[in-house]
Amino acid sequence: MRTTAAALIVIGLIWIGYTAWPLYDFLGIADPVVKKLISPEALSELLAVGWPVAVVPDPPPDTVGITTSTVGTIWQIFERSDYGIDRFDVSAPISLPPRQRFLLTFRLLQWRWRLVGVTLPENIQNLLADELVKALPTPGQKR
Repeated sequence: MRTTAAALIVIGLIWIGYTAWPLYDFLGIADPVVKKLISPEALSELLAVGWPVAVVPDPPPDTVGITTSTVGTIWQIFERSDYGIDRFDVSAPISLPPRQRFLLTFRLLQWRWRLVGVTLPENIQNLLADELVKALPTPGQKR
């Protein structure tokens, strides 16, 4: 009985290690880029400027962020939003095509609307992926 219990414990530890290993490697890879964007100040600047200035300091000339002048009228916001019982999704800024807008997801938590998710425009996703690839160590180089 003890050998069975010991075998099950060993198999359980191996399984936990097997599932945690890729997650650990992922955090070593994503850390250099994500660390620059994770603070509330960096996220606020990203949304206001429309460009991840913390990662790539020089935004393109046609960059538009989310401000009171670019978010649109209340009717435009309502038109671009998707409501649920406890969620609200909206894309902004209005002046950009849908593929270049931020998608903001709000949830009703403790009777207050909270920003819980930001889906980045495709061009910024591609930019961050390129920066992540640049931050990866080359084969034979230590992290």
